Amino acid sequence: MSLRSATEERYRTIFEHDNDVVMVPDLETEEFVDVHPRAGEPLIDSRSELLFDPS
Repeated sequence: MSLRSATEERYRTIFEHDNDVVMVPDLETEEFVDVHPRAGEPLIDSRSELLFDPS
C-alpha cells in the first residue's frame, strides 16, 4: 500500500467514525461532494439529500 493510499484510508476511517458533522464542499459548484454519514440526522432526512443524489 502506498503512503497516499494509507493516508486516504486513515482519513476515510476518521471521517466515517467521527461524531462531528463533516461536510466537504466543491468550491466551484458550491455543492457537497461528500458528507459524514450522520450529517443528515440533525438537518434533514438523509445523506443523499445533502449530496443532491436523486436515488
